[in-house]
Amino acid sequence: MSQVPGANSTKTKAQNPTAFRLRWIMQIQQTSSILIADEERQTSIDLAASRPHLPLQAENDQTGGPNFRQIIDSSPALIHTGRPDGNLDFFNQTWLDFLGQPPESLLGWKWISYIHPEDVQAFVQKWRESISSGEPFEGTARMRRADGEYRWMLHHHLPLRYGDGRIVKWNGSSVEIQQRKQAEEQLPGSIQELEKNAFYWPRRNAYKALST
Repeated sequence: MSQVPGANSTKTKAQNPTAFRLRWIMQIQQTSSILIADEERQTSIDLAASRPHLPLQAENDQTGGPNFRQIIDSSPALIHTGRPDGNLDFFNQTWLDFLGQPPESLLGWKWISYIHPEDVQAFVQKWRESISSGEPFEGTARMRRADGEYRWMLHHHLPLRYGDGRIVKWNGSSVEIQQRKQAEEQLPGSIQELEKNAFYWPRRNAYKALST
């Protein structure tokens, strides 16, 4: 079987998917293996064609572990997941509250309607390239909040793979970066002001010294 592009840098054992189950949320590490164990039992099924919506594993029936969905929904992080073909199949409650929308308004590719019109084309094109290559995705775009205001967001998608390199799912997380963007926009003016002062004040002081 040919190697999936990007598999060497992002491939992980399906039995130990913690690093790719949104590793920045440490409290869900133990329950993330539940999802992969369930997906492993579906190896004979074409996930993209036969499962239009892949629900997260609700309970660890064997160990009586915590409810995975409840942990994800209670997280302050904006979390989403997608099928191997890039169709997003889950948004946690934090995302739903941020957008003010029910899941059925976002699943698949419907979520792109909440991206700012000036950002959507480049953002979607970059996401499609990651789907095709299997490489992790990182991109910024303004998302329309529930109150109608657009806010800058930083989005990540990481591919979760079987041991043979096939992508099981895309795991995503988004964070608001509105203040960072505003600071970046103000930075050029601040630099110009600093450069002007660096040019003016030494010469002013030198002139004053010559005049005394």
